[in-house]
Amino acid sequence: MRLVGALWPLLVFGAFGVAAPASAQRQPLEVVVELPQCDAAPFDWAELVTALELELAQDGVRTRLRPRAATEGATAVLSLAVDCDPAATSATIALIAGDGTRVERSMTLTDLEPRARPRAVALAMAELARVAWPLLSESRAAAPPTAASAAPPTAAFTEPAAPPAPPDVANAGAPPAPPAPVPAPSQGPPAASPPPPAPVHEASSPGGTLSASAEMRVFAPPVTFVWGARIGGFMRPLLLQADLLLGKRDHDLGSVSMTLASFGAGVPVLTLERPDWRFRVVPRAAVGVAVATGQANEGADGTGHQDWYADGAVGLSFCLPLGESFRFAAGAETGYARGFVVKAGDEEIASLAGWFAGATVGVER
Repeated sequence: MRLVGALWPLLVFGAFGVAAPASAQRQPLEVVVELPQCDAAPFDWAELVTALELELAQDGVRTRLRPRAATEGATAVLSLAVDCDPAATSATIALIAGDGTRVERSMTLTDLEPRARPRAVALAMAELARVAWPLLSESRAAAPPTAASAAPPTAAFTEPAAPPAPPDVANAGAPPAPPAPVPAPSQGPPAASPPPPAPVHEASSPGGTLSASAEMRVFAPPVTFVWGARIGGFMRPLLLQADLLLGKRDHDLGSVSMTLASFGAGVPVLTLERPDWRFRVVPRAAVGVAVATGQANEGADGTGHQDWYADGAVGLSFCLPLGESFRFAAGAETGYARGFVVKAGDEEIASLAGWFAGATVGVER
């Protein structure tokens, strides 16, 4: 509710902004972000810029971060004015067109937690760009044309004049013939305008993602490897996953085959995202069942054991694009599990419990 309270002036302003005519340009193709030069910033500039890039990318608007002196001549500038003090109580945001026309709004920071301020200010700046740009475009379109803009268009090229004819000696005394009419300059084909840059889209789908990965996990002690697959899905803010892992451990007395099936869920606590990559930190928990079957070397009947399984882990994941719809995904995790240890006599020969580490490689859509 604090975030809504900080943004309500922009929402009210947006309600009146929808009356802008359709002829006004809806959004600029690029916005230059102008931030104060602070030795001690009131909040995290990098987090602010990341959130603003993702918000404007949904409208197909590119974002450039430039110092205050390098914004001259930019089509649109989003400017932030705030005291260089972590205890700052207010901020002023402004959208400035290339001709100097500006729309600005003030927002209060006292109602916001310090960690919420970068995203709240980014949302306010993005909303100001969406609402105010059509109004700025309308005011520039209604301005009277200048002398340069009222001048007739210049022809693309002019045909060269014909060379002068040689003197006629026989008719030297005759009156000169009237000059031949000069052909009117031809209008050349209009210069082709370059295609607009492709819009930048947010890297992750707002509707969620699905993933399929190969997985390896190792428990210790004793060191026991299991291999298998993981199917995952992400629907904000929840990450779901199902694991099926198999393993076999040989011993002097025989062998042990293991099966582990579990279902888990987690919530990302840190996400760093750009249009071409994404990094997440996700703590998770899982429950399931673990089964072990032992076979003695002498050919005796095998023995089996089954027990419930639970674990908790912290995972890291990284994604890179593979095309329009798919991404390469890799991850690593470490945690602690409740399961069982397989023994032969008093010797531990395999484990599906205790500390473990794992890795995954797959694709995401």
